[in-house]
Amino acid sequence: MTNKKGDIIGAAIHRIATQGDSFSAAQIAADVGCSQSLLFRYYGTKDGLMSACFDTVCHELMGVLRGVEVPGRPDIEKVNRYIISVWEAYCGYLGSNNHMARAYLFFVGRGMRFPKGYRNAGGVLKRMLGDDYHSIVSIYPDFGFIAEYMIMFSYAAATGLFVVHDMDSDDILNKVERILKHGICGYGRDR
Repeated sequence: MTNKKGDIIGAAIHRIATQGDSFSAAQIAADVGCSQSLLFRYYGTKDGLMSACFDTVCHELMGVLRGVEVPGRPDIEKVNRYIISVWEAYCGYLGSNNHMARAYLFFVGRGMRFPKGYRNAGGVLKRMLGDDYHSIVSIYPDFGFIAEYMIMFSYAAATGLFVVHDMDSDDILNKVERILKHGICGYGRDR
């Protein structure tokens, strides 16, 4: 037996990526091969389904970011490299997952900032880094500010980075490097 909840979320994310929120429960039920009543039993309303999709997209992205190796015995240079590595992982994930990137941008455009369980940027950082968060902040007190800025900045940058989704990973990393060098408003200077 398949995982109907997962199938419903997957189908809804694909619809969101191509249609925004202009899909119906009947379309999702048809995509999955289930009844609308099952969909509403799981998620209550279309908004409940949309919220579950947002959580899924964000938690999958957070899983990728957690995979970036945290610097052992951090110093400022290692923390800066870590921040860049997180940013590259973020861009690489969205660049290689077209439907997730499009759904993510839809949610960001609606002003949805954090999934359930992440109250603010500090909460995101603490969950990503666990016990390492305090050792990094003790050595690099500005890390919290810089990383929080990066998280907020990523929402604006994602729109500029992923308007075109057919770039290969080298193109994306080159674009990231230009953005890190010149900022989101000036990354095109050295094209």
